[in-house]
Amino acid sequence: MALPLSSVAILSPEATDVSNLTGAKARHAPCGVRKTFHAFGSVESGAGAAQIQIQVSNQKTPTNWITLRTLDLTLSSTVDENGQDGFADNDAWRHVRAVLLSVSGTVAQVSCWMAVEE
Repeated sequence: MALPLSSVAILSPEATDVSNLTGAKARHAPCGVRKTFHAFGSVESGAGAAQIQIQVSNQKTPTNWITLRTLDLTLSSTVDENGQDGFADNDAWRHVRAVLLSVSGTVAQVSCWMAVEE
Protein backbone atom coordinates (compact mmCIF):
# COMPACT_ATOMS: atom_id res chain seq x y z
CA MET A 1 0.00 0.00 0.00
CA ALA A 2 1.30 3.44 -0.94
CA LEU A 3 2.00 5.83 1.89
CA PRO A 4 0.55 9.36 1.74
CA LEU A 5 2.69 12.20 0.43
CA SER A 6 2.95 15.73 1.68
CA SER A 7 4.56 18.53 -0.29
CA VAL A 8 5.88 22.00 0.41
CA ALA A 9 7.19 24.82 -1.77
CA ILE A 10 10.84 25.32 -0.85
CA LEU A 11 11.19 28.10 -3.44
CA SER A 12 8.10 30.03 -4.50
CA PRO A 13 7.48 32.34 -7.48
CA GLU A 14 6.95 35.31 -5.17
CA ALA A 15 10.62 35.06 -4.20
CA THR A 16 11.81 35.42 -7.80
CA ASP A 17 10.05 38.50 -9.17
CA VAL A 18 11.63 41.08 -6.87
CA SER A 19 14.94 42.92 -7.27
CA ASN A 20 16.83 40.83 -4.68
CA LEU A 21 16.33 37.47 -6.36
CA THR A 22 19.09 35.15 -5.32
CA GLY A 23 20.00 33.59 -2.02
CA ALA A 24 18.95 30.93 0.45
CA LYS A 25 15.30 30.44 1.24
CA ALA A 26 13.69 29.12 4.43
CA ARG A 27 14.80 25.70 5.63
CA HIS A 28 12.38 22.80 6.02
CA ALA A 29 12.55 19.70 8.19
CA PRO A 30 11.32 16.71 6.15
CA CYS A 31 8.99 14.44 8.13
CA GLY A 32 10.19 11.33 6.27
CA VAL A 33 13.19 9.91 4.47
CA ARG A 34 11.96 9.38 0.90
CA LYS A 35 11.84 12.77 -0.83
CA THR A 36 11.42 14.07 -4.36
CA PHE A 37 12.28 17.53 -5.64
CA HIS A 38 10.69 19.26 -8.65
CA ALA A 39 11.87 22.64 -9.92
CA PHE A 40 10.22 24.50 -12.78
CA GLY A 41 9.90 27.98 -14.19
CA SER A 42 9.01 30.28 -17.04
CA VAL A 43 9.46 33.83 -18.30
CA GLU A 44 6.90 36.29 -19.63
CA SER A 45 8.59 36.51 -23.02
CA GLY A 46 11.82 35.47 -24.70
CA ALA A 47 14.20 33.14 -22.92
CA GLY A 48 15.85 32.90 -19.54
CA ALA A 49 17.67 30.57 -17.20
CA ALA A 50 17.73 29.64 -13.55
CA GLN A 51 20.05 27.65 -11.34
CA ILE A 52 18.76 26.23 -8.05
CA GLN A 53 20.83 24.40 -5.48
CA ILE A 54 19.21 21.94 -3.08
CA GLN A 55 21.18 21.99 0.17
CA VAL A 56 20.96 19.77 3.25
CA SER A 57 22.27 19.74 6.82
CA ASN A 58 22.07 17.50 9.87
CA GLN A 59 22.99 20.20 12.38
CA LYS A 60 20.36 21.06 15.00
CA THR A 61 20.63 24.73 14.00
CA PRO A 62 22.29 24.59 10.57
CA THR A 63 25.22 26.85 9.84
CA ASN A 64 26.99 24.46 7.46
CA TRP A 65 25.18 23.15 4.39
CA ILE A 66 26.01 20.41 1.88
CA THR A 67 24.98 20.70 -1.76
CA LEU A 68 22.77 17.73 -2.56
CA ARG A 69 22.14 18.67 -6.21
CA THR A 70 22.20 21.68 -8.53
CA LEU A 71 19.29 22.04 -10.97
CA ASP A 72 19.72 24.01 -14.21
CA LEU A 73 16.60 25.30 -15.95
CA THR A 74 16.24 26.84 -19.41
CA LEU A 75 13.20 29.09 -19.21
CA SER A 76 10.70 29.99 -21.94
CA SER A 77 7.15 31.34 -21.96
CA THR A 78 5.79 27.83 -21.29
CA VAL A 79 7.11 25.18 -18.93
CA ASP A 80 8.51 22.32 -21.04
CA GLU A 81 11.11 19.60 -20.39
CA ASN A 82 13.92 22.21 -20.52
CA GLY A 83 12.16 24.43 -18.01
CA GLN A 84 11.92 21.79 -15.31
CA ASP A 85 14.10 19.29 -13.49
CA GLY A 86 13.83 16.98 -10.53
CA PHE A 87 15.31 14.10 -8.61
CA ALA A 88 14.63 11.67 -5.77
CA ASP A 89 16.60 11.33 -2.55
CA ASN A 90 16.30 8.51 -0.02
CA ASP A 91 18.82 9.76 2.53
CA ALA A 92 17.82 11.13 5.93
CA TRP A 93 18.50 14.86 6.36
CA ARG A 94 17.42 17.02 9.26
CA HIS A 95 17.04 20.19 7.16
CA VAL A 96 16.56 20.94 3.46
CA ARG A 97 16.55 24.29 1.67
CA ALA A 98 16.64 25.70 -1.84
CA VAL A 99 19.15 28.35 -2.87
CA LEU A 100 18.43 30.36 -6.00
CA LEU A 101 21.94 30.84 -7.41
CA SER A 102 20.91 32.78 -10.52
CA VAL A 103 17.89 33.70 -12.60
CA SER A 104 17.48 35.67 -15.81
CA GLY A 105 14.69 36.58 -18.18
CA THR A 106 11.74 38.93 -18.39
CA VAL A 107 9.52 38.45 -15.32
CA ALA A 108 11.07 35.09 -14.45
CA GLN A 109 8.99 32.80 -12.25
CA VAL A 110 10.78 29.86 -10.60
CA SER A 111 9.44 27.33 -8.10
CA CYS A 112 10.83 24.29 -6.37
CA TRP A 113 8.71 21.77 -4.48
CA MET A 114 9.68 18.95 -2.16
CA ALA A 115 7.38 15.97 -1.57
CA VAL A 116 7.95 13.62 1.35
CA GLU A 117 6.48 10.17 1.91
CA GLU A 118 4.84 10.21 5.33
